[in-house]
Amino acid sequence: MRNDMAIINPKQARDLSDVDLDGKIESLHGELSRELAKKSTEGTATKTGKIRLLKRTIAMLLTIQNEKKKINKNTREKR
Repeated sequence: MRNDMAIINPKQARDLSDVDLDGKIESLHGELSRELAKKSTEGTATKTGKIRLLKRTIAMLLTIQNEKKKINKNTREKR
């Protein structure tokens, strides 16, 4: 697995389809779970920066996903 998997900027995230966005969120949740498990078993936090980056990226992707849902809902109501 690549170390820079979590790095995605908002412009790239907005260009993703809904299915790709869901997949990206799921994969990042999995990676976050692995990092947190690794942190708890080792006792020392080896990659706290990566955990922070994963959390921020997941939050950003969820925000973009909710924005897209609101936009789609508003366009359907106007029809």
